[in-house]
Amino acid sequence: EKFIVGGMSVPQNKMDEITKDLGKSFENTKDVHVTDDLGTDFTVTIQDRPMILDNGLLSDDRIAVGLLGGNLPAGEVFFPP
Repeated sequence: EKFIVGGMSVPQNKMDEITKDLGKSFENTKDVHVTDDLGTDFTVTIQDRPMILDNGLLSDDRIAVGLLGGNLPAGEVFFPP
């Protein structure tokens, strides 16, 4: 419940700022290494992949490149194959 209600109550301008900041943390990054306490341990290459910032808005820029969907609550950065 906190995930859904909390995420949906973030003001749109703040969500956009958070998403852009998260995206900046991946700029000039070649590989992402993912681990957790349960044993997950893998590396994925994101170099030369498009970075998609999902701030919850369906903008003309996103539509122009064929991104016709989104997620709510938003605040996601992803790298499609």
